[in-house]
Amino acid sequence: MEKIKVVINRESNTLDVWFDDAEKEFICEEIGDEVILKKDKDNRIIGFEKLNLLQNKNLNVPVEVTDHIGILNNNKPLKCLIN
Repeated sequence: MEKIKVVINRESNTLDVWFDDAEKEFICEEIGDEVILKKDKDNRIIGFEKLNLLQNKNLNVPVEVTDHIGILNNNKPLKCLIN
């Protein structure tokens, strides 16, 4: 895995997280709580989608990224605001 891609789509009100190339998506499986697993042709999970993400699509979205061992940003989460 080279990178994790995160997409917030305000129009469809979804959050997509990809662990691999989205072009490899072959089948989707809804697992409940408005969460869909995205799988490749070998049935490996390559991402997921959260439906109905925001109750108010016009609000800014605070995002925090961290890792479990703290090397990402000197033990401090990376924070940003998605407009």
